[in-house]
Amino acid sequence: IAFDMRPAGELAGDFVQFDAVGEEIGLACLADVSGHDAGSALVTVWLHEQFRNMKAHLAAKPNESLADLMSTLNKALCDAVFGHHATCVLMRLDLKRNVLDYCVAGHFPHPLLVQKGQAQALETSDLPLGLLESKEYDSHQLELDQSFALWVCSDGVLAEMPGDTVAAQERWLRSFVENDSGEIDGVFDRLFEVSNEGLSDDASVVSLVRKV
Repeated sequence: IAFDMRPAGELAGDFVQFDAVGEEIGLACLADVSGHDAGSALVTVWLHEQFRNMKAHLAAKPNESLADLMSTLNKALCDAVFGHHATCVLMRLDLKRNVLDYCVAGHFPHPLLVQKGQAQALETSDLPLGLLESKEYDSHQLELDQSFALWVCSDGVLAEMPGDTVAAQERWLRSFVENDSGEIDGVFDRLFEVSNEGLSDDASVVSLVRKV
């Protein structure tokens, strides 16, 4: 598991974190905070603390659902009154059971799971975090092949894709991940060319790859 991030300016509103929870369970999170200012960057700092809390909670209660953790995170962001909302992808990888649990809060583009050379979009329709305090979230579970690649990107990546429409950019991204190694080194150079004006939005990629 690895990630790369390119901020559009001096401060970034993208958040990426992952860590082990026990010997065979990994927890990963990518969030994209609204706005492009110091307030957005402050939320990413706050998210680091929240991620540590989630990791400690799962260590004490390994069977806790990601949906409950996402709901707790949503309420905390609403209570914090930052004035920002955030899309989020929360993932738990259980290598012992060979299972992926995931929960998505309004994030786009959809995470892409590549197995047997085919990319499957992990689609959900839940609201971003920080909009509605009473919002409840749904988590999902998938069995994994022995070899797989899981890609999670912020929308700043999609914005740089070739294509005149969002649908065309999605198709390009899906084709890319189906044919790419999944290695994080040089991923942005393979994904797109950066113009002299730089990026229009923060761009982040998380890649989880297992090869057997």
